[in-house]
Amino acid sequence: MDFETFRENLARDIKETLEARSGTDFEVEHRTAEKMNGNYEAIVVKPADSEVGVSLNAWTVMDQDGKYH
Repeated sequence: MDFETFRENLARDIKETLEARSGTDFEVEHRTAEKMNGNYEAIVVKPADSEVGVSLNAWTVMDQDGKYH
């Protein structure tokens, strides 16, 4: 599986799981997170009615899952 497919599947799975467990709508998007020590491909997750969310490093998640590299 290539990285783009993995990232899209991960974002979809996170959204579906959170919404099913909580009954709340979530926004899940892809973006490049720019940090002082480097950049990474992020999946940002936040409740639909919120300005605050959490970002996950998609590369790290994929590496730990053993499906890439």
